[in-house]
Amino acid sequence: MKGKKKKKGFGCLTIIIIGIILFIIFSFTVYNVHTSGMKKAFEKARPGYVAKDFKRLAMIIKSEERSCINGSKYLINELLLCDERTPEKIIKALIKTLEINNSIDSSDIPNRKIIVYDNNTYFQDKKTLRISKNNTSDEDVGFINLSASGSNIIIKTCIKTPCKKEENRLQDSIGIE
Repeated sequence: MKGKKKKKGFGCLTIIIIGIILFIIFSFTVYNVHTSGMKKAFEKARPGYVAKDFKRLAMIIKSEERSCINGSKYLINELLLCDERTPEKIIKALIKTLEINNSIDSSDIPNRKIIVYDNNTYFQDKKTLRISKNNTSDEDVGFINLSASGSNIIIKTCIKTPCKKEENRLQDSIGIE
């Protein structure tokens, strides 16, 4: 019994291992709390992003129409001649320019370049802008729908569900001369 020492307490290696395990658990907890807060903040802000894109797009169309009335030769990144514009052609040009890049240069707006987000904030694998007349189904949330009616471009969106509620939808009609 002379050669054996009785161990008291934990060894240095045991304390280090326990410290590492506690650090990992603490790190995961902090990360999850932080990201869940970010997700909640994004969910709360998401309708605002859709509404902002809707308003930007309406502003772009109105600005481009004003430019044509004031004598400009082209509109929508020079994809369309002003003399040949119709609501249908303007809609196609808008969708085409946003497929090429997610911005539209507008000569009538300060800083000229207007960004419309390419991906739907609710469905990241889908484009924001589309040709459609519907915005009352929950599947329409986050999309900016363009359609033509006579000499008008109709813009509709649903900013949050349920889309059946009128206060969750936005709509604008822009006359094209």
